[in-house]
Amino acid sequence: YNNPYANNKKKFETIDAFLLKFTEKYTKGKKGYALLESMINENMNNVMMHLRAEVKLPDEEYYQQICFHIAGFSGNTIARIFKTTANAIYKRKDRILEKIFKDNPMHLELFTMYIVK
Repeated sequence: YNNPYANNKKKFETIDAFLLKFTEKYTKGKKGYALLESMINENMNNVMMHLRAEVKLPDEEYYQQICFHIAGFSGNTIARIFKTTANAIYKRKDRILEKIFKDNPMHLELFTMYIVK
């Protein structure tokens, strides 16, 4: 039996290095992150624009995390980007969803379509 996961440590180190470069180049700073959010808005019914207008989240990092969820990044990948644990990412996502449902914004259906998946 050839275990396909035997060399995962090296693969994860490679992925981590890539994510670090990606986040430094494309998501750190207003310009790079704005490009990601703009692409999401253009392709997903202005979901982030509506979210920012209708739901007050504690700080910018919450919006950024949701943006990565909407873009399809896994919790583990988002955790690497934000240098935290996947558990912390999922707990924050749950708190964000609770806030969205509590506020009952006009675009609730749009938010649940892209965020709850």
